[in-house]
Amino acid sequence: MNPDHYPALQRALRDLTEATAKQAEALCLPARFDVAGWQRVVNKKLLPRMRPDFPLVVALCGGGSSGKSTLFNALLGARASVTGGKAGLNQRCLIAMAPQWAEDDDFWAAFFESFGYRPEPLKDPLALTEPGDPLYTTSEHLPPGLLMIDTPDFDTGASQQFTNRQQAEQALALADLLIYIFTNANYNNRDNTDFMARILTDIGVRKSFLVYRVYPDFSDQEVTDHAALVAAHLYGDAAESAVLGLYRVDES
Repeated sequence: MNPDHYPALQRALRDLTEATAKQAEALCLPARFDVAGWQRVVNKKLLPRMRPDFPLVVALCGGGSSGKSTLFNALLGARASVTGGKAGLNQRCLIAMAPQWAEDDDFWAAFFESFGYRPEPLKDPLALTEPGDPLYTTSEHLPPGLLMIDTPDFDTGASQQFTNRQQAEQALALADLLIYIFTNANYNNRDNTDFMARILTDIGVRKSFLVYRVYPDFSDQEVTDHAALVAAHLYGDAAESAVLGLYRVDES
């Protein structure tokens, strides 16, 4: 898209969402037509990202001790996120981006609108182990077109009282693409998949990659069968088109 066309397109889409909301009100559409929710998605998520060079936002998520932060660090090429065997160790999101974005005020204005506030830079990784707003870091290993979010464990605690769900939900709502890491212990955990499915498929569908951390003696068929169950819980009948790939990682 020609950058000069961006302001006009943004204005046109804002006008369209306003006109659609008014028309829905005039027609007295039933509650199942969530026009207000659709309008929020357009105004808060889509429009701020319509500048041609806005990066793809990828969220890494999963249950306790699944290996999210380890994979995040590997992709980042640095030990930015705290890792360890304790579930729920990290309690806030960490956003990683190419260095150029940290100096781009226009990017921050767009990201601020969709995220709700401007994250602070990560100075001490241990700050991630304390509750709080997301932090960000930069890496030369990331291409400009990719922004990654490492999310806290979202199954720490008891049902209805999960401690990090609000932070994880923020990241999932922002993500264009999901990398979901699961293990044999939690692949059939409906609390986890129902939580993600509500956010990923409520309005529109965000696609995902599945990463199964599993014992080496598991057969490929077992891995495929378990992953198919995860995909069905996340996307229902749309699972085949919504899951872009499946990877196995040996537990060792």
